Amino acid sequence: MVYGILRAIGASFALGLLSGWCVENSSLFVAAESSDPGEWAKEKLQELRAQTSDGVIVMEDLGLYKKILIEPETRPYSIILLFGTEGNICANCPGVRTTFDRVSGSYYSDKHVTNSKAVFFVYVDGYYNKQIAQLHDIRSVPGIYFVGPAADSIHRDKSGNYIFHPRNRFSGMNRDDSLQLLLDWTNGMTTSQVRLSYTLFELIVMFTWLSVVLVILAFVLWQGIKLLRKWPVVMPLAALVLQFLGFSGFCYNLINGRFQMFGLDQQGRLQFVMPGNRGQHLGEGLLASGLIVLSGICMIMLAQPPVGKLFGTVCGYAPLNLEKREARRQFDGIMFNRFFLVCFLLVCATGAALMNDAMYKYKTGMHIDSPFFPPDHFKTGPVQVDQGISF
Repeated sequence: MVYGILRAIGASFALGLLSGWCVENSSLFVAAESSDPGEWAKEKLQELRAQTSDGVIVMEDLGLYKKILIEPETRPYSIILLFGTEGNICANCPGVRTTFDRVSGSYYSDKHVTNSKAVFFVYVDGYYNKQIAQLHDIRSVPGIYFVGPAADSIHRDKSGNYIFHPRNRFSGMNRDDSLQLLLDWTNGMTTSQVRLSYTLFELIVMFTWLSVVLVILAFVLWQGIKLLRKWPVVMPLAALVLQFLGFSGFCYNLINGRFQMFGLDQQGRLQFVMPGNRGQHLGEGLLASGLIVLSGICMIMLAQPPVGKLFGTVCGYAPLNLEKREARRQFDGIMFNRFFLVCFLLVCATGAALMNDAMYKYKTGMHIDSPFFPPDHFKTGPVQVDQGISF
């Protein structure tokens, strides 16, 4: 009898534990099923990002991809999505991946943006994960897309593909300034103000370059002062050099580390002038500044009388000890030289001014025909396009 009582007590105790476990786990299951898919996806993205060093989440699971990007009706997060592959399959993909990683690392290192905004960077190998690429009818790589909280970030077409909105695709790849363009594009899409982060080695290299430049400038200034005391004519020449450097935008290239003379366009062709007013090649700035200085020098020389044996004399007279025929021949030669010089200077000044004006219109998209006064048939255009005289 005692043995039966003990068995009854043990069975009751086991049933109580089992019922408690069932109630507890059933409540967890109900909570998991009733939770918002968007919030679950956000928490999952945060968990995956914490396992990375640069903030780039490599996505290979089709089911997990659908739960994060396709299934949630509302997304309380933003995703910068890169479809790429290996370098032996796509020549441009490694460079784009490096740029993508740099921007992701800049966002990941900015703790203020990381804590205040849910911005995630996701990478998908479109060649080895064709099922994920086929969801969006992606047929070529690389491609960078933005998926935001807006409902129209992804829409389903008649074929059942989930298509990204055209405005949410980055179009500045394979350019010399693609890193800054991608960072600006990402900031605009996510309404953030993240700056590009640099490694310790990159900061040391930039500081070394800046120190070398400052030492060279100090040496040039010291030698210039010595020359100025000996030859005062160095003063206007130094002023021209300073004007040339000041108008060239050299400081912009120095600060941003862009020392290439010219770049390449998306087709791989040599690009002398960078389109848009957000950047420039070093050679482009030096060329534009040189045209401005050349035009000004030519106009100054035209306003001055010819001086010395190179340009002849002001009145064109000949020495008295020469015969009249020789004097006439020398006078005609002097006048011809002066006429040729004037024409040459006019052509140089006009050509330099027109080339500089063409470069300005190409970069800014200026919508007026005359660079001086509006003509009668004035063409209207957006005011923000002309950034030449903005304050």
